[in-house]
Amino acid sequence: MYEFVMGLDGYKYNLMNSLEVIVQLIAVGLLIIVIGLTRKALKQSEENNNEILERLRYDSIDRLYFDINKLVIEFGEKIIQPGPGYDRYALLTYNFIETVFDTVTEAAKTKNTKAEDQDLWDTWSVIVRNESIKHKDWLIDSKNSVNFKPSFLDFLEKRYISELNGEYTPPKDNISLSHWRSKTDA
Repeated sequence: MYEFVMGLDGYKYNLMNSLEVIVQLIAVGLLIIVIGLTRKALKQSEENNNEILERLRYDSIDRLYFDINKLVIEFGEKIIQPGPGYDRYALLTYNFIETVFDTVTEAAKTKNTKAEDQDLWDTWSVIVRNESIKHKDWLIDSKNSVNFKPSFLDFLEKRYISELNGEYTPPKDNISLSHWRSKTDA
């Protein structure tokens, strides 16, 4: 019924064998295409998830800062100056600053690219700097600085020590945030 043809390898091929080989080659080709498309879809999904996470990080930080500012609206400017309620306000503010620090630091650890982390930092760094300077005296007090982890205090020291001292040059008295943690109140 089917005519056999002798191949160079000595195997006898017929039309059915040839069709099977062609079908198998097509199946392998389709499998390679499916694997390629799946990898592309997974990469796109990961990029979309990263964008969503980035947006959620920004939104949660924005909401925290909005809530802190609502306190100023509710209680007036007196809350941002030493007096009743100031300790809690300063603690909230530095907790916010530490949240920005933690968010950017954690994002940098979990992603291959730092472009989004830099955007997030660029957005909040001015506020972090300004709030740090505004409430520096509160943080210098050792009873307050013990509320924060050493890596955060080291970050403030490396990034903002001159501004925390109200200068734009290195401090002459070598005040260090890491030393504030061990300082005892007089």
